[in-house]
Amino acid sequence: MWAAWWFAVIGQPLSPLTLLETPDQPLAVAVEAARMSSLPTCYSLVCGDAEWSNRDFLEVGRADKEGPQPLPGQPVSGRRLSAPPSSRDWMDSYAKDWRVGARYGVAAIRRPQTQVSVVFGTGYRLQPWVDDGVGTTGPVARASLDFTQRFGDRARWSQQVQLETGRDRSSFLRNAISLDIELRPQVTLKSGVETRRAESGGNATTETEGSVKLQYAF
Repeated sequence: MWAAWWFAVIGQPLSPLTLLETPDQPLAVAVEAARMSSLPTCYSLVCGDAEWSNRDFLEVGRADKEGPQPLPGQPVSGRRLSAPPSSRDWMDSYAKDWRVGARYGVAAIRRPQTQVSVVFGTGYRLQPWVDDGVGTTGPVARASLDFTQRFGDRARWSQQVQLETGRDRSSFLRNAISLDIELRPQVTLKSGVETRRAESGGNATTETEGSVKLQYAF
């Protein structure tokens, strides 16, 4: 009676385990290897980009390589999840001498080499033309697009597009493009082209200007 009860209690945890083919290993090591193989996958949170991603983070251990050593017949491997360090979108309101309003922005792409953000907003213009705006006062709608692309460690391309529309078919568009190239650790070649287009009452004017600068950092 007692022998049967003792076998039922002790033998249950070992019955579902499939022993691995490890003739050169003790029975206890084979049992532990089978138990570890049935455990769920573990994940680790890492602050990376703004989206979740699975990436391998553990290499298979070997006797001639640093790293975690696997149990017999079981390679050590796993994946990790990267969590966003901050929110992609934001919203705020502002009040200036020439315009009051609210805006909503979202970071469409946040990568080490590429960044793209978009902002939409509405407001009321108090002074015409100020801060790249239309030439009339009253309610306005605004939108902007910012794009940055890095090429290696020495070159960066940037573009900013701003648009504002108001009453009486008035609009203002600004498109600024710049390219910065690091020639030496303290010397940077900066070039850019900026275009402004203002329209009011069916009449439009366009201005374009470019620049090339050599910047030396002391």
